[in-house]
Amino acid sequence: PKPEGGEAQVNFNWSFNPAMDVGHEWDASKLGSAYTKMRSKMIRCSDGSNEAPSEFQVIFFVLPDAELGPVGISSGKSLVSDKFYKCVVAAIKSVKLPDPMGNVARVTLDIAP
Repeated sequence: PKPEGGEAQVNFNWSFNPAMDVGHEWDASKLGSAYTKMRSKMIRCSDGSNEAPSEFQVIFFVLPDAELGPVGISSGKSLVSDKFYKCVVAAIKSVKLPDPMGNVARVTLDIAP
């Protein structure tokens, strides 16, 4: 809860699950036809502004059973907007990802019009 009447110290433990070792490095070719559909939707997320760039790199993880893991976006500009980020994540979720068969795959995609 928010402190009343002054400052407060908050401690939060941050942990990383080392069990998520990357077993595969994938690019667009590994995604097959899913990439074409995903890319088209990602490009529609953009308006070319700093908050929704037209050129960006997206990195995401595919977990066992083709479950989507963490997603990150880099554009070389300022931070992208939450709206843009959510749109890109929705584009990824809209396709059937390949299953890395008990491993974790890191996917790196450069997106440009």
